Amino acid sequence: MTERLSFQRLLPIIFFVSGGTGISYEILWQRFAVDIVGGETTAVALVVSLVFVGLGLGSWLGTQVVTRTRSPKRVYGLVEIGIGATAGLVPLIMPWCSTVGGQSITMSVIVVVLVMAIPATLIGATFPAMVRLYRAQNVTGRVGIVYSANLAGALVGSLSLTFYVLPQLGRVGTSSVLAVVNVAIGVLVMLVPTTTEPTSSPSPALQRSEQGWQLSEHWALGLAAVSGSLSMGIQVLFTRALALSAPGSVYMFGLVLSAYLLGLVVGSAAIVPWFRRRMPTAQHLYGIYLASACVLVATVWSLQWFRAAFRPALKTIGVETWGGYVASLGGFSMLLLVPATALMGVAFPLLVSVASDPGRVTSGAGRLYSSNTIGGALGSIAGLFLMPWLGLVPAMLAVSGSYAGLAIVVAFLAPAEGRLRLHLLAGAVVVAIVAMSVGFQPNVHGEGRGKSLYRHDGSSGTITVEETRPHVLRLAVNNNYGLNVTTPGTVEMQYRLGHLPILIHGEPKKALLLGFATGNTLAAVQQGIPAGEIHCVELHETLFDLARFFEDVNHRVAHEPEVRLIPGDGRRYLRTSDERYDLIIGDLYLPRNPGVGAMYSREHFQAARSSLTSGGVFVAWVPLFQMDRTAVSSVVAAFTDVFTNAVGIIGHAHSTHPVLGLVGVRGDREIAWTGPLESELSERVLKSIKRIPYVNSFRTREQLSIFSRGGGRLTLGYRQLKNLASLSDPNTLDNNILEFRAPRALLSSQLRGEPLGVSYWRPFFVNAIASED
Repeated sequence: MTERLSFQRLLPIIFFVSGGTGISYEILWQRFAVDIVGGETTAVALVVSLVFVGLGLGSWLGTQVVTRTRSPKRVYGLVEIGIGATAGLVPLIMPWCSTVGGQSITMSVIVVVLVMAIPATLIGATFPAMVRLYRAQNVTGRVGIVYSANLAGALVGSLSLTFYVLPQLGRVGTSSVLAVVNVAIGVLVMLVPTTTEPTSSPSPALQRSEQGWQLSEHWALGLAAVSGSLSMGIQVLFTRALALSAPGSVYMFGLVLSAYLLGLVVGSAAIVPWFRRRMPTAQHLYGIYLASACVLVATVWSLQWFRAAFRPALKTIGVETWGGYVASLGGFSMLLLVPATALMGVAFPLLVSVASDPGRVTSGAGRLYSSNTIGGALGSIAGLFLMPWLGLVPAMLAVSGSYAGLAIVVAFLAPAEGRLRLHLLAGAVVVAIVAMSVGFQPNVHGEGRGKSLYRHDGSSGTITVEETRPHVLRLAVNNNYGLNVTTPGTVEMQYRLGHLPILIHGEPKKALLLGFATGNTLAAVQQGIPAGEIHCVELHETLFDLARFFEDVNHRVAHEPEVRLIPGDGRRYLRTSDERYDLIIGDLYLPRNPGVGAMYSREHFQAARSSLTSGGVFVAWVPLFQMDRTAVSSVVAAFTDVFTNAVGIIGHAHSTHPVLGLVGVRGDREIAWTGPLESELSERVLKSIKRIPYVNSFRTREQLSIFSRGGGRLTLGYRQLKNLASLSDPNTLDNNILEFRAPRALLSSQLRGEPLGVSYWRPFFVNAIASED
């Protein structure tokens, strides 16, 4: 009996560790999926959803196996070993997938899902096996402890993966460690002795609970699927809403996911002692669903407060460090999400308890978990479609109202006594939420910085255009303006970043620009190659339509016959396209944003080099003002690994927004930058500026001439770049140093009030510049 008790006490710890590895695999697989299918939100969401379907299928298949076997302990151990063996192979197979999918996104999605199908199915099978192994006094306690332990592991796993393990070990190293952990869990489970194998026969407490209200299985499966869909929709929608207030980064999304999981842990753990000596009823389940609707509505309205209070709160409490910022953002996220997600955490074990036959708990829990997970897959896709259709706030309120709809369903299924009262109460909540959706919506987008000309909650982000003063427009994605502003300095810089690569090459006939934004850089490229062929790839297709707002500065470039606008992911386009270019320009990306670090990876630079003609030139613009020295070193190391004749060019010599250009050539051609070319650059930029209809309203001819000078100087030769690269390992898809380093560097500098401008970079470059001269 002592051995049996020891094994039972060990099981929650095992479930905890297994939950940590499971969520870690899901996060890693999403990153691998982006490499193959590109950054299109819908394609990535489809891959994630199909993986969730695999988890649900695994739960259903696992239920069939563990309910029929006489040795569930051995089955569970073999499942964990199988997870380690198959999931550990995913990083090795993924490079092959990039060649199989080709240009078809559909085929790429299918290939990626097939690779992940077996480990995902095995992960899904762990839940019914855990329920079969663990013993408790009643159904609620049994499912609640298993569910909460697994979710607690997921919480710790997501945090540790985001903040430590993945930045330190990279994707392949992390996958290998996780695989070893899963194999160790399986071996441990099979080796730890037990006096007897657990059986499915219910305890007296379980037998007594059979006397209470019991929900039919088909209704329970439906409720599980819908609630799973709603809970996943909540995660997608609220993450997007919080991204409007806090700068989006890999850390921000990790913190929001952790806050979401914390609520589920709190709820599923709290239900265990509450129902230790009482039987769940229809009123309990009804109350949880209705309370979820009310709390979610309150949370939606709280988002308005969060946006207004977060940044002032940081100043009030004196946050000046990266750690303080992370703690503050995590704390605010928990205050917002935990009350609602805690109720969601209560709902699933409660649903299992009122729907499962006490003698067949494993079977009931496994099928409901399968339905809940598949519903979650549908919810993640539905959330992305609801946003463009309804808008962000109405979509959140619609999901909140749907929980009240679940309460009405439970009221319909409840015993006749008191049913009318339950219907009336839930109906009143639905009416109130609908009224809010129509005319009383909170402002989660913020007040903006001027007159709103356009706003749309798209699947990939909330895109806005505002006029802050006459002739000055701002383009923002999730309230992140970057440098998409039509102020004189920004417009001049964007023209320069388009003209300079053309002068470096000399006479390109066919060019590719990766990134569109306001279209100003593309306008400069078109001006420099008036009779050539120009392609432009942009991830946010909506930006092509918004070019009409910026026609005064982009010179209606989108309507030029030689310009071809291509919606899609730039990395994927280079990897799969058969086109070859004389000149490829990587626009100025902001690496603090999720996924952007891959645009500065060695693999992306290799794809760019392969897409060049012989003697073709690739220019990657690097925003020094968003990186520290280690981050820039990692990018330079990746670039010089690919281009052995690389040089560095100052693209924009601004005091607070300096830009470095990394220039590489396919072949033996050398880059030469002379005084006449620098003069030609200034003349071309000045010519582009003079085409702006209202340019004389804010700048005299003399000021304009001075303004168009500077930049274009050869600052670093290959030897100096290699010295700079020695400070860091190369930035790669496996070890994406930039994605984790850039947000920390930028936010830390902002909190200290020390921008990463020329004053920061001058000591770093001065010796290299002097030696080059």
